[in-house]
Amino acid sequence: MLGGAATAGVAVLTAANHPAETAGLAALGRALTVAIPIAIGLYAWARDRGGRFGPLLTLLGGLWALTTLAESGNSTVYSTGRVFGWVFEVALVYLILAVPTGRLTARVDRWLVAGVAVLVGLLFMPTALLVESFPEPSPYGGCDTGCPPNAFQAVGTEPAFVDSVVLPVRELLSALLMLAVALRLAQRVRRASPALRRTLAPVLVVAASRCCVLVLAFVVRAVTSPSSPALDAVLWLFAAALPLMAIAFLLGDLYSRLFVADALQRLGTRIGSAPSSGALRSAVAEILDDPSVEIAYRAHGKGWVDADGSEFRLPPEGFGRCVTEISHEGQRVAALIHDEALADETNLVEAVGDYALVALENQRLMNRVAASTRELRESRARIVASADRERRRIERDLHDGAQQRLVALRIQLELMSETLELDPQQARRRLHSLGDDVENTLDSIRSLAHGVYPPLLEDRGLEGALRAAAIDVPIPATVVPNGNDRYPPEIESAVYFCCLEAMQNASKHAEGAERITISFAQGEGLRFEVRDDGCGFDATGSPDGAGLTNMRDRLAALGGDFEVTSSPGEGTTVAGSVPVRVLG
Repeated sequence: MLGGAATAGVAVLTAANHPAETAGLAALGRALTVAIPIAIGLYAWARDRGGRFGPLLTLLGGLWALTTLAESGNSTVYSTGRVFGWVFEVALVYLILAVPTGRLTARVDRWLVAGVAVLVGLLFMPTALLVESFPEPSPYGGCDTGCPPNAFQAVGTEPAFVDSVVLPVRELLSALLMLAVALRLAQRVRRASPALRRTLAPVLVVAASRCCVLVLAFVVRAVTSPSSPALDAVLWLFAAALPLMAIAFLLGDLYSRLFVADALQRLGTRIGSAPSSGALRSAVAEILDDPSVEIAYRAHGKGWVDADGSEFRLPPEGFGRCVTEISHEGQRVAALIHDEALADETNLVEAVGDYALVALENQRLMNRVAASTRELRESRARIVASADRERRRIERDLHDGAQQRLVALRIQLELMSETLELDPQQARRRLHSLGDDVENTLDSIRSLAHGVYPPLLEDRGLEGALRAAAIDVPIPATVVPNGNDRYPPEIESAVYFCCLEAMQNASKHAEGAERITISFAQGEGLRFEVRDDGCGFDATGSPDGAGLTNMRDRLAALGGDFEVTSSPGEGTTVAGSVPVRVLG
């Protein structure tokens, strides 16, 4: 909207102050010089909403539109346009030194902008109150001779020193400052990284050329007549510099985006999906064309570590090195330390950093999957081994216990048949005594079955079975009621034996414990806790024993998890959870 209004205004003013045969062409030219930088500035603003260059370029296009007020035949409008031309020069120098971030990062750039601002403020602006007319011709106006007078003159007669001293001095200082800006731009191009040089060189070359054209305009205006075709050509080159610089920025931006896409493709080819830290650093160094690049990782505390886990200190600013931090979900996770020549290549460095973050995350996830797979494989092996041991125990208990008793009963019954014929009275007494042996055999079988799956667990559920088991624990144990829901047998069995093992461990190791509390909670899964108020221990530095390993394996086989929380003097909590469905 702003660009359209400014363009229409420029066309009207230009057409009104030019000969009929050139009015249309002049109007189109002036309109394009306004519309192009505004349109490209709005594009850059929309693409990078947090950046400053797009808004600055848009603002500069608006200022350039105000300078075209000097196309008017009205003295006040004309004089306003000429004054805005001086303001525009300060803004333009700021912009070309701030490419591509919109910020003046170097001290020399700030000094150059300050110098131009001081020059305009001291030697240009005050003359608007002193001179009868502005120097002719001007790149901001369409008149070569016979331009409107200065409407802002505040004195009756123009002082002689203005034309003889102020004007030559300010043009000389302007030429020197513009040459200094051009040299600074050439220095930036020379010091830039190869990728940034290819991106910004067109913009900086146009900007430097514009500075040189301004100097040339001063010289040509001094040695030729105002209506000279050479001077007219120089002034049109001067006016075309801003849209040409905007177009160069657009082309450079498009090239930068293509270069970043190509760089990420090459980076992906180099490092694969799960690179090592060394391979990742080497690939990033190659893509950024910076062999000295380093990658630091955020430690669990507040510091940084390198790929080997050693402490790493980020370099301070101003020593030829820059730091680009990589964040994930608002948390700093890594940092790229690179040459300061890459400081302006924010798109490339941030894109490479984000890709490196994805690669690191993939590496971490694959390591976790590998660790989980290894742990699951080991857990299954332990479960199989435990099942084999349990089968052998049952076989051994059957063989040494109930089977031997039954064999003995069979032998006694065979002998009983002989005794019945010889001494029926004695046979009856012995037959009654066999009842105790039968009862002992039944007790042995019940005990064996209880170890496999407690009858109370099947009849009364978890709470009832654990209350019965708590009676035999030396430390008073309490089961906190939590309803009487029933769960699949494999769930109840795993939780029951985990709680039983935890109570037995507390009885053996929780010195000074006065109470054990067993509680349950139903949420996304069945969660249990066995807490004691004993002496506790350092859970972080203690390896799992056979009992804890068995508990962990039982729950892992059902998709659950397990943890032990303890510290000296704080007691111990054994907790676990398993996904469940409640049986009706």
